[in-house]
Amino acid sequence: MQERTVSEVIVDQLAAWGVEYIFGLPGTTCLGVVDAIRKQNKIRFIKVRHEEAAALMASAYAKLTGKVGVCVTIAGPGATNLKACIGRTGRFSPHHSKRYPKRSA
Repeated sequence: MQERTVSEVIVDQLAAWGVEYIFGLPGTTCLGVVDAIRKQNKIRFIKVRHEEAAALMASAYAKLTGKVGVCVTIAGPGATNLKACIGRTGRFSPHHSKRYPKRSA
């Protein structure tokens, strides 16, 4: 039996959960995941030019389809850009109103 990498296990599990697309920006710290996506045929990798675009695409995909939106990027500044955008898009999540009821005027 051929040994599998951690990235391959992660991608296989994402596929088992029904993930169809991963949006992201490839770089040195995530090349293992990008390579694992390339080696299989269940998940499609959508390359973007900026981390915020990946977060927006994953958020929109999740909101419009009801499926899990996944994005990947490099560690460091890339992760910071991704996190900043996820924070902004998360406020408009369909579950947000359940956790934080609207304030009365």
